[in-house]
Amino acid sequence: MVQAVVPEQPCCPDKNLTEANHCIVNRRTYRILLAVACFVFAGVKAYQILQGESTTADVLFMIAFLVFGLTYVWVLLKKDKRP
Repeated sequence: MVQAVVPEQPCCPDKNLTEANHCIVNRRTYRILLAVACFVFAGVKAYQILQGESTTADVLFMIAFLVFGLTYVWVLLKKDKRP
Protein backbone atom coordinates (compact mmCIF):
# COMPACT_ATOMS: atom_id res chain seq x y z
CA MET A 1 0.00 0.00 0.00
CA VAL A 2 1.35 3.41 -1.00
CA GLN A 3 0.93 6.34 1.36
CA ALA A 4 1.27 9.89 0.17
CA VAL A 5 3.40 12.20 2.26
CA VAL A 6 1.78 15.60 2.54
CA PRO A 7 3.74 18.42 4.17
CA GLU A 8 1.96 20.16 7.02
CA GLN A 9 0.40 23.42 5.98
CA PRO A 10 -1.14 26.00 8.28
CA CYS A 11 -4.91 26.27 8.28
CA CYS A 12 -4.71 29.97 7.59
CA PRO A 13 -1.98 31.75 5.65
CA ASP A 14 -2.69 34.95 7.61
CA LYS A 15 -0.53 34.83 10.72
CA ASN A 16 -2.90 37.09 12.68
CA LEU A 17 -5.64 34.49 12.80
CA THR A 18 -5.27 31.34 14.82
CA GLU A 19 -6.45 28.06 13.40
CA ALA A 20 -9.42 27.90 15.77
CA ASN A 21 -10.62 31.42 14.96
CA HIS A 22 -10.27 30.86 11.24
CA CYS A 23 -12.32 27.65 11.37
CA ILE A 24 -15.01 29.30 13.51
CA VAL A 25 -15.39 32.13 10.99
CA ASN A 26 -15.74 29.63 8.16
CA ARG A 27 -18.29 27.59 10.11
CA ARG A 28 -20.32 30.71 10.89
CA THR A 29 -20.37 31.83 7.26
CA TYR A 30 -21.30 28.32 6.17
CA ARG A 31 -24.20 28.20 8.66
CA ILE A 32 -25.48 31.61 7.59
CA LEU A 33 -25.49 30.52 3.95
CA LEU A 34 -27.25 27.27 4.79
CA ALA A 35 -29.90 29.06 6.85
CA VAL A 36 -30.59 31.49 3.99
CA ALA A 37 -30.76 28.62 1.48
CA CYS A 38 -33.16 26.66 3.70
CA PHE A 39 -35.49 29.66 4.04
CA VAL A 40 -35.37 30.31 0.29
CA PHE A 41 -36.30 26.70 -0.49
CA ALA A 42 -39.04 26.77 2.17
CA GLY A 43 -40.39 29.94 0.55
CA VAL A 44 -40.41 28.32 -2.89
CA LYS A 45 -42.28 25.32 -1.51
CA ALA A 46 -44.75 27.61 0.32
CA TYR A 47 -45.36 29.48 -2.94
CA GLN A 48 -46.04 26.19 -4.74
CA ILE A 49 -48.45 25.16 -1.98
CA LEU A 50 -50.29 28.50 -2.17
CA GLN A 51 -50.59 28.14 -5.95
CA GLY A 52 -52.28 24.75 -5.49
CA GLU A 53 -49.54 22.81 -7.28
CA SER A 54 -48.48 20.82 -4.24
CA THR A 55 -48.21 17.27 -3.08
CA THR A 56 -47.65 15.81 0.34
CA ALA A 57 -43.93 15.67 -0.42
CA ASP A 58 -43.89 19.44 -1.04
CA VAL A 59 -45.45 20.10 2.36
CA LEU A 60 -42.97 17.77 4.05
CA PHE A 61 -40.02 19.40 2.27
CA MET A 62 -41.25 22.85 3.27
CA ILE A 63 -41.51 21.78 6.91
CA ALA A 64 -38.07 20.16 6.76
CA PHE A 65 -36.48 23.28 5.23
CA LEU A 66 -38.11 25.45 7.89
CA VAL A 67 -36.86 23.18 10.67
CA PHE A 68 -33.31 23.13 9.29
CA GLY A 69 -33.31 26.90 8.74
CA LEU A 70 -34.56 27.58 12.26
CA THR A 71 -32.01 25.14 13.66
CA TYR A 72 -29.17 26.95 11.90
CA VAL A 73 -30.45 30.32 13.16
CA TRP A 74 -30.73 28.94 16.69
CA VAL A 75 -27.17 27.58 16.54
CA LEU A 76 -25.91 30.94 15.26
CA LEU A 77 -27.68 32.93 17.97
CA LYS A 78 -27.00 30.77 21.00
CA LYS A 79 -24.05 31.67 23.14
CA ASP A 80 -21.00 29.47 23.04
CA LYS A 81 -21.03 27.50 26.30
CA ARG A 82 -17.94 25.36 25.78
CA PRO A 83 -15.68 25.03 28.82
